[in-house]
Amino acid sequence: MNYQELEIKILKINKEEMITKLESIGATYKRSRVQKIYTYDCYDPILMYKLALEDIK
Repeated sequence: MNYQELEIKILKINKEEMITKLESIGATYKRSRVQKIYTYDCYDPILMYKLALEDIK
């Protein structure tokens, strides 16, 4: 099977209201996941790579 993932970021929402709206259009809850996202604002690719390696450790 070929799965495609679509990722969006939504800030400042009312969680309960969003759940209600999703359920009203037929969405079903699948599972909860924890995801770690590391974001860097850096213009030096070598420094960025070193920072990412430190996070992995």
